[in-house]
Amino acid sequence: MIVTGFTVPAVATAGTQPVRYSYQVIQEKPTYQAVKSSYSAVFLRQVRPSSSAPSSSATPFVKPLPIPGSPVTAFGATANDASDDTAAIQAAVDACGKGGGTIAFPAGTYLVSRPIKLPAGNSEQLVLSGYGARIKLTATTPRFLVWNRTALHQTFRKFTVEGFTVDAGNKHPASGAYSVLGFDMAIGSTIYDAAYLNIEEVTLRNCTVVNVATSARSAWNPCVINVFTTQWKPAESTWNHIEDVLVQGCRLEGGSRGVNITANGPYPLSCTLDRITIRDCWHDTGIDPVAFSASTNYHVGQSGRVGTIEVSNCYGARAFDCGIEIDQPSQGLISDCLVENCYFNEYYYTNFQAPLEGAGETTFRDCTARVTQPIHGGTGFTIGWEGEPIGVIGLDNLRTQLAYGTKVAWQVNGGVTLKGLYVDGVKVR
Repeated sequence: MIVTGFTVPAVATAGTQPVRYSYQVIQEKPTYQAVKSSYSAVFLRQVRPSSSAPSSSATPFVKPLPIPGSPVTAFGATANDASDDTAAIQAAVDACGKGGGTIAFPAGTYLVSRPIKLPAGNSEQLVLSGYGARIKLTATTPRFLVWNRTALHQTFRKFTVEGFTVDAGNKHPASGAYSVLGFDMAIGSTIYDAAYLNIEEVTLRNCTVVNVATSARSAWNPCVINVFTTQWKPAESTWNHIEDVLVQGCRLEGGSRGVNITANGPYPLSCTLDRITIRDCWHDTGIDPVAFSASTNYHVGQSGRVGTIEVSNCYGARAFDCGIEIDQPSQGLISDCLVENCYFNEYYYTNFQAPLEGAGETTFRDCTARVTQPIHGGTGFTIGWEGEPIGVIGLDNLRTQLAYGTKVAWQVNGGVTLKGLYVDGVKVR
């Protein structure tokens, strides 16, 4: 149905004459119409039921309601670095329900005082697009996105988060572990509360996170990007999983941990991870490590059974444990990475339990380990023992520059059972 005859002010160079547009009703309900104009604006307008008698009084102005997928500014966000935009952003997410859509964040600075809750059970992709947008976190525990888990074993799927700059403002609690960009659980207060949930088809790309406060001795422990699930009892009958996660092109400044994609809990843990990819990322804790803590630049696995993983073209520095830690994948590739000045190991591989399939095979290729300042460690590549046999490990064209510490290019810890090890082109200086 085409409705014509509405006159609106000129929006271009139409002189002093009004401009006439046509409007197409794209959805109609008993009391409103969803209308799209010829210049692509979409809005809702109220209509009088056909049984209503005409009124002699003027029709009051009704502000159009935003429809799902509208920019956050349509829901009241100001992006003026002064007003709290939390409620408006949450309203934009809630309006999409489980049907997905793209929520644009026009350029500006958005103040966020509470984490934004993301829904379970999406049927289509929900995209949060923030190119040019700066999210300024104002809470003492600075968190941007969390899972709104309301029942056990819910699945959070089909999310893309792209283009944001997230400013943690160097704020931090007195203690506790938490995520900054995402993803804690809404009903909890730490990353370890993200229990009994599934995560599928999550992409984070081209995001920058700045001013993440890091404690030299981990009095508090922020993880910048945390994709995590756990269970509290061993060998539970219902399994949880993390699948099809991509983190690409993200720069993370500060935080004890950069990118953490793991499942954790008592052995044997009924959790799996598969098709995990981290590419073209950068993370530096921002301070020199002086003591050990649970701190990595990039970590995939922990206690979950792992399928295929890739970590490529990434930079990591000054983690309080390991730069890159990989645990028990069926197939793993770590390539073209540079890690430097971590407290123990620049690269670390181990098996906490069996891989998802087979004995497992992992290759470290064209990677560099560098230690240029006095630290506790000084080991380039370590194959560690955590109780499970290890499959085939390849060290292919690796470079180590170890000026301090133990100056060990690569090592296999005592107790390790290896199915196979091949070393080709390891360069030490």
